[in-house]
Amino acid sequence: MSPKVIGAISGAILTPFTMLFAIVSAGAGHGDYILARILYPSSCLILDSNVPDSFRVPSICGLACIQLPIYGWVLGNALEKKQLPLTMGLMIGIHSIVAALTFR
Repeated sequence: MSPKVIGAISGAILTPFTMLFAIVSAGAGHGDYILARILYPSSCLILDSNVPDSFRVPSICGLACIQLPIYGWVLGNALEKKQLPLTMGLMIGIHSIVAALTFR
């Protein structure tokens, strides 16, 4: 099995656990959302945007469900091409910037 597939499957396996942590952090709407903002910053930016409500929830859930499998696929691809350190650095940097934007 290729590293891309292994990475995507690993991300898919991790997703339910990280989503549970994010939901617990949200505290049924009464929490601080810190873990949700750190783990799923792109989804949180959609939450804070002017996206219509009918499109917002499916967008947030859909993006959160595919985020880690995509990260795993990208890292597996980088491993195949022997560019893992560069790719990890870029991913961590971009993810951190987007996460910081959720705390503005």
